[in-house]
Amino acid sequence: MNQENEKNTESTQTTGYQIPGVIIPDQVTDSGVHLSQESSELPQESTEEQAQPEPEKKEGDVYQIPGVIIPAQTTDNGTIAEVNNVTEENVYKEPEKEIINTDEKPIMPGMMPEKKVEEVKVETPKKTKKEGNSKIGCLYLVIIALGVVILFLAYKAFLKPSIVITEDAKTINKSIYDKNSLTVQELYSWVNLAGCNNINYNLFDGEKDNISRVDLSDEFKLYMAYLQIKKKDTDEEKCSNYLNATHSKDQEKKWYCGSNYLNSNTDKYNDKNDLTYVIDAKVLQNQVEKMFGSGEYKKKSFSINNDSRYFYDSSNEKYILQTTSQEVSCNNFKIKLTGVTNDINELSLSLRITHADKYIMDKNVVFTKTNDGNYYFDRITN
Repeated sequence: MNQENEKNTESTQTTGYQIPGVIIPDQVTDSGVHLSQESSELPQESTEEQAQPEPEKKEGDVYQIPGVIIPAQTTDNGTIAEVNNVTEENVYKEPEKEIINTDEKPIMPGMMPEKKVEEVKVETPKKTKKEGNSKIGCLYLVIIALGVVILFLAYKAFLKPSIVITEDAKTINKSIYDKNSLTVQELYSWVNLAGCNNINYNLFDGEKDNISRVDLSDEFKLYMAYLQIKKKDTDEEKCSNYLNATHSKDQEKKWYCGSNYLNSNTDKYNDKNDLTYVIDAKVLQNQVEKMFGSGEYKKKSFSINNDSRYFYDSSNEKYILQTTSQEVSCNNFKIKLTGVTNDINELSLSLRITHADKYIMDKNVVFTKTNDGNYYFDRITN
């Protein structure tokens, strides 16, 4: 018994008290033994599981750590190939997170879970073809049109009886007696050629029943247009400005520039120092085309009486007044507007011509209305 105690004491002094998992620092015992081994390094009794033999290590082997890739290495003994210890078992996988449905409302204490309502698919009506729609629309239009026609016929038959117009009434309705209208007065001024002038009578020739626009000479059209010219459209200038209108340039040797020659008493008259009336050609052109239509204007000299005329100076495009010693026979007849007849495309003025208060003839002057809304001289009839 004492021997066993002594053995235990010696073993205790030699090995020291061992606590599993605790590092015991170096100690010096009475026997001079250094105890510096960790409890893990002290020899332990091996169990059956730990008693497996360790694999033999060869020189050049690399310590393999599971889940680690060791790249290729070059040593003194040669090249060590890459070691890949990564497998599906040792790869780290992030744990799957719980998927939370945010659409579902949380169930509060005391609340019943919400029942899901099944969606019912609503079938949309199929669109009808455009062809059918257009036919229906046309049918509606036809019905509406028929309704309007029926209402109109009923209105005419019952509410507004028709008025029968006789031929006499049509003739009366055709006549217009508004002689003071601006249109009628302007047209009347074109043909009111009363005065002391033999030329005036040519417009109302008693020997001809009809006188059309083409029967009138270019000179006569200029004369009719001249009668519409106002004094502001004429200028008074020296004859020396228009030498072509002087007596020295006259081929007939009878016309003088200006009107002073009519009062002179000498055959050796110098008309260069006289004054004369001048009309711009553009003014007469506009008036002729206003009365007779476009293209009716011609550049010619024209007479206004037996002793007076307007000479056309082509170099200046002016009309210059000239006079000559010529006897004038005067027929003082008058023209009176007695009626106006209006039609869709024509307007007719009824005129009565008298001389010394004696009746001579009745004439109708017809003006044609064109698409531009203007009236142009067309013809003279009985």
